[in-house]
Amino acid sequence: MALNRRAFLSLSVPDCVVLAAYLTVLCLGISHYIPWEDEGRAWIDARFFGLFTLVFHVLRFEGHPPIWYLILWPLAHLHLPFHFINWISAACGLAGVYFLLRFSPFPLVIRSLLPFGFILAYQYAVVARSYCLFPLFSFMIAHEYRQPIRRPLRMAVALALLSNLSVHGTIIAVVFGYSYAWDLYRERRLLAAPSWTLNQARQGATVFVASLAFVLIVLWPSRDLKAPVSPELGRVIQKIAPAAYHPNTHPAKLLQTQAAPQFVHTGPPQLNLGMGSLKVRARLWNVFIYPIATFAPLAILLQALVFALVWRRGKLPLIAAPLLLGAFIVQVYFKLWHTGLVWVALIMLLWAVWDETETLRPTLQTCTAAIFALVCLLQIPGTVAALRFERTHPTYPAKAAADFLKTLPPNVRIDAFDHGFTLLPYFDTFPFVRQTEVLDVPTALADHPDVILYRDSTATPDQLAQLAQAGYRETHNFCGTPFFPNQPLSALCLVVLEKP
Repeated sequence: MALNRRAFLSLSVPDCVVLAAYLTVLCLGISHYIPWEDEGRAWIDARFFGLFTLVFHVLRFEGHPPIWYLILWPLAHLHLPFHFINWISAACGLAGVYFLLRFSPFPLVIRSLLPFGFILAYQYAVVARSYCLFPLFSFMIAHEYRQPIRRPLRMAVALALLSNLSVHGTIIAVVFGYSYAWDLYRERRLLAAPSWTLNQARQGATVFVASLAFVLIVLWPSRDLKAPVSPELGRVIQKIAPAAYHPNTHPAKLLQTQAAPQFVHTGPPQLNLGMGSLKVRARLWNVFIYPIATFAPLAILLQALVFALVWRRGKLPLIAAPLLLGAFIVQVYFKLWHTGLVWVALIMLLWAVWDETETLRPTLQTCTAAIFALVCLLQIPGTVAALRFERTHPTYPAKAAADFLKTLPPNVRIDAFDHGFTLLPYFDTFPFVRQTEVLDVPTALADHPDVILYRDSTATPDQLAQLAQAGYRETHNFCGTPFFPNQPLSALCLVVLEKP
């Protein structure tokens, strides 16, 4: 049914209290959070490039469709402070939770617990990645999917937004789009007068197919694409575009500008927390267990109940959404921060098939609701742990390193290597004489810098010995660690060498 403005904005008093509490959690999280590599990379891309170059050239190196970058681009070009990116992310997370409270079919106890789990309250809200919009777009699709009056064009717009957010979103959008189209086909055959017209269905199909084509155009590998950090992803790209995959080529250099004369694009992020070397069994655990519950039987039980409920409702194709998403993360490109998307996909499934008219008598749905509420409750300590961790541990070293470099005289010559590029969002002008991906000692020594900045784990003992022989001494070491609950964390450190 069509929604007027007053109906869209109205919330019950308990839901208003939940929304206010959620906003408080976001403010607490952002107050101590320091953006890490991927957040800085997106801001740099949005700041240093024209819109056309960003969308049709740079993003194929990032592996992301453009929506998040289209949001950042005008704000970065307005020269807003870099930390503003986390408030943008928080606003997206807040919009998703508002939509959840306003339109979800879940009972109040679930609506009150669900927003405060680590995924929705921290990983996809405080941390400023494109995934902060994943809950909002996913909830929009689930809400439209369950409407008795079909609006194919509105559904197509929601699917297009999710598919252009990330490749993971594209997978989910295709599954829900197929299921929605199948429902329309069945209604056309069984109902004498369906609530939609064939012309509306054609318009919706055109919009969705066009959005998928746009994703393909933006992400199609170019000839200078660097080998991805995931060997599995490299093999996939090699299969779909063998002529475009050249694993031994150097990363594409960014446009030469006065603001960034030596800036080099470094390709996909490389953090220890990606855990790309994990065996398939460990990846399965981290994808289908870790983001849901630390107690494996509870996570498995909830997923089994959700799948059974979806099957009972006659929506079997929807089960493919979390399964295909999980398979993509496990087999193609595994990063720990991607695994929370499986949790959002499960919420989508429940939202899409939930029956609000069902009573409290023991049924499959009431059993699912009980386990669902328990899982939501047990996720909250992860959020509390993240907020406590931030108060005593920096989450990334770039800001501290940038603050130190700003104290140096303006004529100091600085060479930066590896993660040195992550300092760029904190400067109005390019601070380095040279900035490249790999620590190259002969090149650095030939440049005679006063300061050398590099990531500690990428320098070999021989390289450090050569620099020490040339008179460079370590004067500062800045470290930071992104937080994930119940995971062994390893700090990433930026080291400063100075020559007296």
